[in-house]
Amino acid sequence: MKRETRRWLILGIGAAISGALLFLSLRKIEFSELAQHIGKVTLPILALGLVARFSNFCLVAARSAFLFAPLHRYPFWVLFKSALLANAVNNVVPFRAGDVARIGYLSREGKLPASSCLAVVAVERLLDLMAVSVVIVCTLPAMAIDMPLGTPFYIAAAGMLTFVGGAIWASRRPELFVALLARVAGVFGKAVKAFVEGKSKTFADGLSALSSPVTVLAVTAISLLFWTLATVGVQIWIWAFGFDLPWYTPVVVLTFLTFGLAVPSTPGHIGSFHFFAAAAMMAVGLPEAESVSFAVVGHAMAVVPFTLLALPVLFRDFAKRERAEGTQEQETP
Repeated sequence: MKRETRRWLILGIGAAISGALLFLSLRKIEFSELAQHIGKVTLPILALGLVARFSNFCLVAARSAFLFAPLHRYPFWVLFKSALLANAVNNVVPFRAGDVARIGYLSREGKLPASSCLAVVAVERLLDLMAVSVVIVCTLPAMAIDMPLGTPFYIAAAGMLTFVGGAIWASRRPELFVALLARVAGVFGKAVKAFVEGKSKTFADGLSALSSPVTVLAVTAISLLFWTLATVGVQIWIWAFGFDLPWYTPVVVLTFLTFGLAVPSTPGHIGSFHFFAAAAMMAVGLPEAESVSFAVVGHAMAVVPFTLLALPVLFRDFAKRERAEGTQEQETP
């Protein structure tokens, strides 16, 4: 199967799943009832959720500053904009294109190899998964609902720890890391070996910040703070509706969304976000109509404001890059 055909097939499957989940979320809900519940939202409280979301973008930028420090000292605004860029592109383009766009943007701005930027972004994704897992595990004993972690969770946790441990090892022993990958690639011929060896060197450079215990502690702390603040953001949405729910409800919502949004979906997780957010709220005892109204508002708050905020920045950067490339072409004899 051709790569383009496979991509369209995955997109079609994601759209079908999103459509099915959106139908399941709304099939029993009267739109007048939904509008009634949404109309009860206290907007000033809901707006505080934007503050929490903005703060999380700042935390992502701060964590990136630690991880990129050995390679390039980016201005904070550039790192913040890269996080905003990734979020916006993921919300409008399929196949997690936001992470690819962020890697390309940071590579251009810092004049770094893309593989080095890829290493940093990969470490950030692992840190996020580990941090949200810690938040879930710490809260789970206090939950009054039956939500066992199960064997897949422990396998995934072991995998994450292994990858992070491997990344720290590679940051301390980059020569051995490169030699190991080159030896494995050598089985496929000299050309593949040379390619892998070159990319693994720049990839190892992207992991170099992890050789510092202070950096490891700092980025771990920032990741935990990020997900703690994410739970606060969900709690703000709950307060905006005036729901009286258990204190651990935001963690239940994050748990459902973390695992639920891993399934193929449309950009912005239309349908899948609504289904799993509503399912989480019903799991803690909220009626279905109120749960769906919470999911609709929560999705809008998570996707729309910062996507709209990012669009002028994206267009300005695109126009700037186009002008720069045009100037280079004119100067080239």
